[in-house]
Amino acid sequence: TQLDVGRIVWKRPKELVDIPNLIYREKLGPAQEVEFVGHGPNPWFIAASLAVATHKSLIFKVIPKTESHFLRGILKFNFWHLGDWLKVVVDDKLPTFDGQLVFSRCRSPQVFWVPLLEKALYPSRDLFCGHIFILYSIVSFKPKAYAKLYGSYEVMASNGCLTYALMDMTGATVETIALQCDGKEREQFRMISEELDKHAIICVKSKESIPQNTYGLLDDCIYVIKNIKKPLGGSFRKTFSKDSSRDSASIRIMCTIASNHKKKISNEDFCKYFESITICRTYTRDRESAVTGNSSSQFCFDVLDECTEVMIDLMQKNFKQFIGLGFNLYKVEVN
Repeated sequence: TQLDVGRIVWKRPKELVDIPNLIYREKLGPAQEVEFVGHGPNPWFIAASLAVATHKSLIFKVIPKTESHFLRGILKFNFWHLGDWLKVVVDDKLPTFDGQLVFSRCRSPQVFWVPLLEKALYPSRDLFCGHIFILYSIVSFKPKAYAKLYGSYEVMASNGCLTYALMDMTGATVETIALQCDGKEREQFRMISEELDKHAIICVKSKESIPQNTYGLLDDCIYVIKNIKKPLGGSFRKTFSKDSSRDSASIRIMCTIASNHKKKISNEDFCKYFESITICRTYTRDRESAVTGNSSSQFCFDVLDECTEVMIDLMQKNFKQFIGLGFNLYKVEVN
């Protein structure tokens, strides 16, 4: 294996702590104090997990409330894949080294929702059946039953990304936008504010090189946007002078690695230290339209307002080997 961890021992939560819990605080949602251990670069998974955990209705769809104990030794999770919610069943054995979890873990040693979610999601990323049973019983990084489909924790570390993690946990449309310091900072803040008002999940990625002690930001780290403070006038559309205190706007973010400390970033500095923003639009509604392989793959939709934005999201089953895709848009004349 390329992950130089050492001799791995698979252990159940009750072998690691006396009283293990899956989510710990059922009424408040999963405990969000999570840290990344460091074997296998998957901070995007931690970011997606914490972002979804801030929405109880979303996280409890992935982790049913009934899955709150370890008496049976197996747990059920739900993930969205290509239009369907799949049920994934895993045993509760987790990879450990020297008595410690190898990959992601909650800061509270009694809480196990993050490492078990990590185990359930990524070794099963390419499974397409309705009920999936993944039972690990070997001291190896390759899940025995499905190594040929997704692979392993090692494949997860090299091929995973924030976009797919958010999509798998929410079933929503996810878009990543590169941030530009081109005088449109106000428009960027306005877009973020509008998406937050619609209860979208928004993450931002910091640049690889940030001056030390700048807002306490970490290099190349993913943050979750919690809320945004609008200018005193209450609108990003208005134009104020740069020297006016009414033009002050700030954004509050939550670090997703090693701590859940929240920081405020000013409007002017936001694009200086962040390179991209990922928006998970959980408010979109599903309306299905399908075609068979022998028919013409044409879909019709109406754009009733000239200001309406249309997003087309293409997905493939095997994301490890993408093939070229293309489509054409035609305006249909009113008859």
